[in-house]
Amino acid sequence: MPRLGFKAEIAGRSMRDLAREVVAISRAGLARRDKRDSQGRDETRFLKPLEESLESGLTPAEVLLKRYETEWNRSVEPIFDDCAY
Repeated sequence: MPRLGFKAEIAGRSMRDLAREVVAISRAGLARRDKRDSQGRDETRFLKPLEESLESGLTPAEVLLKRYETEWNRSVEPIFDDCAY
């Protein structure tokens, strides 16, 4: 996984497929818990970033590396502004 991202395989299955299953199990469990915030949203909303990564097929690290190689012109400086909380 550290080198191949979602393309890594375990027992002939891609990490992307395995991660999709784990997220589906998590989604079902969080929906069953039915813990809601003040706006009525349940905790499944926290899975959105994971689902977006699975949809694109790119891990967050791969996205950052792509930005480093392209728009950031091989500089690490922009990460401090773009990814600060």
